[in-house]
Amino acid sequence: MPPQQEDRTGAVDLRGLPAKMRSTRAKFEFLQHCSAYWRMKVHYERNRDEPGSIFNNPGAVAAKPPIERRLFERSQAIIAAGDPGCEHWMREVSIPDANWQFYNATLAEALDGSGAAALCFVASSWNPLDVLGSVYPFLSRNYARHARHFIDREIANGSWPMVLAAYNAQRAHHGVQTAVTLSKESRYLWSRLMELGAHNPDFRSAYAQDAAEHGAGLTPTQFAEADAEANALYRGAFASRQMTEDEFYENCGNL
Repeated sequence: MPPQQEDRTGAVDLRGLPAKMRSTRAKFEFLQHCSAYWRMKVHYERNRDEPGSIFNNPGAVAAKPPIERRLFERSQAIIAAGDPGCEHWMREVSIPDANWQFYNATLAEALDGSGAAALCFVASSWNPLDVLGSVYPFLSRNYARHARHFIDREIANGSWPMVLAAYNAQRAHHGVQTAVTLSKESRYLWSRLMELGAHNPDFRSAYAQDAAEHGAGLTPTQFAEADAEANALYRGAFASRQMTEDEFYENCGNL
């Protein structure tokens, strides 16, 4: 069953946000951008004086694939120019409160049907959840309650970024992956979809290996049903279209 509106997290202190910002979408879009801005700025300030840092290695930047180089250079230009709205928010709010704001806005907007917010929610883009301290158990339960619905909804809508987010959510390094019980069929389904949709032959080979490993743990009937579902989704929801590079690198918004 889809999550109900009353499942939203409660009211949250919105200090630091522009005073006239009222809509859920505006709050989400502001926090999505400024959270990414904050993470990138912290990363830059921690590494800018390191001789081996990519920030001091033009050759390493030039060697990046074109889309990665474009995203890197664009984010650096934004950090260099500064963002007054984000800077004000960063001064006014603590890191735990910033993450708490972003979590609430993300869930509320995802419940309203936003695919971008659903992607952020599944990717758990607050950084990281455990800095939220005492509310972490509540957020873990809420993640478990909502994540699978958002995954299924957006994959049915043909979202390659959500397939990748779901695939990553099953991996051990994902901070909240243990909060969701994932079936063997789901693990195979998402790996198989990534294999079908991968734009890069090397990536496709890696996803195929993952799919084979997950598929080996299924009964013949389970395998046949999961494989049929993956192929039906690829032909239907995705119209037999492979993901673009932009879709592959989409991760809850890029600077």
